Amino acid sequence: MFQGPASPIPLIQKAANVCAYCRGRKQGCDRLLPRCSRCAAKGRDCDYTSVTELGRPGDPNTDPLFPLVVFHEQCGPDLSPRGSSELQRAVLETLGGSVTPASNLSELVSEILDLAEVSVFELLNNYEAVIHPGLPVIPRYAEWREAYVSGSIMRDSLPSPFLLLCALLASRRPCPHPQHLTANLLYTTIKQILSLLHASSEPHIETVQCGILAAAYECGHGLAKQAHMTITASAAVMNLIDFDTKRRNADDTVEIEAPYLRSAILIADRMCASSTMVPLACPHNGALSQRLEAVVSYDVPPKPVPYVRSGEWKRHVSAQTSLVSGRVMEYNQALRAGRPAKEEYTAIESAAQGMVAGLLDAEDRHSWYMCDAVSMALTALHGLHLCQIRYGKLDEGDVRVLMSFQSSRQMVWDMCQFTATMVDGKDAANFTLGGLFCVLLAGVLALQTIQPDDVPLDEVKKFLGLLRWFGTRWYLGQQYAAQVEAILTRFGE
Repeated sequence: MFQGPASPIPLIQKAANVCAYCRGRKQGCDRLLPRCSRCAAKGRDCDYTSVTELGRPGDPNTDPLFPLVVFHEQCGPDLSPRGSSELQRAVLETLGGSVTPASNLSELVSEILDLAEVSVFELLNNYEAVIHPGLPVIPRYAEWREAYVSGSIMRDSLPSPFLLLCALLASRRPCPHPQHLTANLLYTTIKQILSLLHASSEPHIETVQCGILAAAYECGHGLAKQAHMTITASAAVMNLIDFDTKRRNADDTVEIEAPYLRSAILIADRMCASSTMVPLACPHNGALSQRLEAVVSYDVPPKPVPYVRSGEWKRHVSAQTSLVSGRVMEYNQALRAGRPAKEEYTAIESAAQGMVAGLLDAEDRHSWYMCDAVSMALTALHGLHLCQIRYGKLDEGDVRVLMSFQSSRQMVWDMCQFTATMVDGKDAANFTLGGLFCVLLAGVLALQTIQPDDVPLDEVKKFLGLLRWFGTRWYLGQQYAAQVEAILTRFGE
């Protein structure tokens, strides 16, 4: 049989060793020349220099042969020592006015995100789902996301690129090792850079945004004292910005971001102070609280049609709730310390009850966009009743406070059971931190006074399951779960 000429066998050339990009990420490399498949897909050049050819290793903080991002087993990507050093250097040079390409912060952050396999679109989507509904830190996130999708170039000034790294810290799922929460280089580098920004002579609105995102990470992972210090610094920068615009007798130059950030600072402060015994960073008589109180009422306004998710109406309601919650916390802290409270119990209870009633009377009160405000208001009301019973002076035979306490406890417990049913079988990474934070705290407070015969044991175990579910995303859930496990032990389970 006639056979045609044999087809030529393609010659595939391969390097003798893996490339530096794949080696630094501890992943497979096909060693194709001139570029491996991974580098070719990303449009980057391959460096096939072998480890033996490198000779004596250089400084891991500065040597360009070391990667900017490293991948640890089970932990995912993190900044390398060089990535941390380069990022801090770029911020310092940008603050100093340097515009040389070597110190271009945008290019550096873009490379870090690329090496970590994080797209800006994905990052802002995660921020929208996890952080923004409860803490509206980046009100222009949708605009920025569209700019990235369309290929528009975002402005290059500090700290917009740094803000993306802070959003990554707050919105990504952490590794399973609790000891890494404060030891990972992304977190420690962000905290160091925040210190540099706070030392700058010019307060910047994005410094506040970065601080709140760092505080959200700290609150969610049970780092309350660190969060308190971060929130205090963010509030100070916000007050300087407000004072500067007022002193110049000019319109607020940050009209879009500032109202949302004032609300976000107060919400983060209330979350932090309610979870542990730390004082409020923004007391009710402070400048930031007073500025908010001057422009919002304590009546829940009707929901606009059409409703804009996380828009002005949601910000207004969140500000109202955080102001009332702050008054409750100041009263509770005064009772615990044995100091005279600045307000009467009846006045604060009336404000808290009015806020709860207004939120529960609102249309679609069970929708997720209301959950953070409702849960914060109910947590404040129940915490007020609990402190009044424990530390307040009650007249003999005064059953009104006790009945109010039992009523609010049942309300928060029902809220916890409803939440456990709603999230069953879903991923905790897709739910807002702010709303779940207050729901779970309220449930833990309620369980402190619940006796074995007060609620079915199955409901307590269901709530424990909710805490463990939350703990797969935020370490605070594991801390709360340990408290409930101790309560179950007391119940004999």
